[in-house]
Amino acid sequence: MLWATTAPAAATDPTQIEAPSGLRVVLQDYRDETDTPLAIFRARFVAPDLEQAAETMEAVFSDMEYLCNTVALPELATRGLPAQRVVVSLSSEPLEFGTIAPDVAQFFESYSIEDATCIWELF
Repeated sequence: MLWATTAPAAATDPTQIEAPSGLRVVLQDYRDETDTPLAIFRARFVAPDLEQAAETMEAVFSDMEYLCNTVALPELATRGLPAQRVVVSLSSEPLEFGTIAPDVAQFFESYSIEDATCIWELF
């Protein structure tokens, strides 16, 4: 199931999130795949300045873990979903789910959930 949320927002929009690195992101949507064997919950984000930020990969991955813990996990709790893992995606522009776009910066990370915390997994 897909829950659309918002389109990319202006700097004053309260839906905009500032990650620890200073990267500004907007939640694109959530995807509930908890009824599959892997029980995945996806949180998809857009960061127009991602390509510039991608020069410091460590910061981008740290931001993704932050988004998992501060945005995706609270949403899971609110919805009461039985997810076993969260996949966080971050792209430089909104994309339809599953779209391959070589000209768009995209990052994906998978996290298991342990003690209400996102634990990074090799993806």
